[in-house]
Amino acid sequence: MFVGFTSGLKRMSGVRFGAGVRVTKNNMWYILLVLMFVWLGRLMWYMLIGMGWMTFGMLWLMWKMLYGIGWLVYKAYFYLVKGAWIGGKRLYSFARSKIEERKAARESGEECANEQAALEEGVIK
Repeated sequence: MFVGFTSGLKRMSGVRFGAGVRVTKNNMWYILLVLMFVWLGRLMWYMLIGMGWMTFGMLWLMWKMLYGIGWLVYKAYFYLVKGAWIGGKRLYSFARSKIEERKAARESGEECANEQAALEEGVIK
């Protein structure tokens, strides 16, 4: 059976829009109505996927911000406590050495001589 060029064109006429049915003059409005719902479904699906990614991104950014704020608070607290600890140790050792120096000076009698000289000069009243 021979298939001519014109019959092949008639058979292949129409445009496919993704619904699996060929669009002709007879079913154009029906297919357009069906395609409207198909495309609406696809739009809703891709919007759902997009909203999922946007939610993920928003939660990720919030996590990063909270993690960063927590890190800053931790570092500030850590250095504050560490600084107070080291400062306290140095202050304690400094005070301890001065106390020991004064005890040694008192025992040797140097402090009394220094106080007597200060009294004579009028520094201590």
